[in-house]
Amino acid sequence: DDPDLGAFSMATWAALSRQVDNPRYLSAAQALWSVYAEAIRKGHNPRHVFAAIELYKATGKRSYLFAADRLVERLLQLQNEAGWYARGPGGEKVLQILDEGMVPATLAFYLLERTEPIRSDHVRHSLRRYFTWSMQAADNPFGIIRNEVGGQSFFFMGPGGMVFGNNSQYLSTAWAALLAAQVFEAEPE
Repeated sequence: DDPDLGAFSMATWAALSRQVDNPRYLSAAQALWSVYAEAIRKGHNPRHVFAAIELYKATGKRSYLFAADRLVERLLQLQNEAGWYARGPGGEKVLQILDEGMVPATLAFYLLERTEPIRSDHVRHSLRRYFTWSMQAADNPFGIIRNEVGGQSFFFMGPGGMVFGNNSQYLSTAWAALLAAQVFEAEPE
């Protein structure tokens, strides 16, 4: 199984179904959601918030909005006291080159798309904590977030001489910042 359980496929098919007069796209999105519904309900995959919201937009079924709400509740459980998001509740800080900005981007997207978001204040507070941590972790002339593996902090050269390319990390964090800026646009902070 795809570790993302087809989340972006579902979101894309649902969005496409609103643009193209062909029912197969929406049917495919809903069928895939049904296949993984139990795993989605129990998981912490931020991508499924996108799928749930796009499925709601395509179908009008509020059950997808409620699924997005539950997923956001689960994502909030991933944040530690310092402000970063682990892969599981209570998890350690891990190298997330691809997904560093995925959870905060998802939370900001949720606030922007959901007309009546649950726990809006908690989600906003979570975003503030993440970006406070992010700015502290990027306290260098280049504004680069340090990676961490096994308690060892580094930029590009990791443990054992392993070299990491961080473009996707920068892009996901920049995407999260762009969406969060829209969330906080009217606030002076």
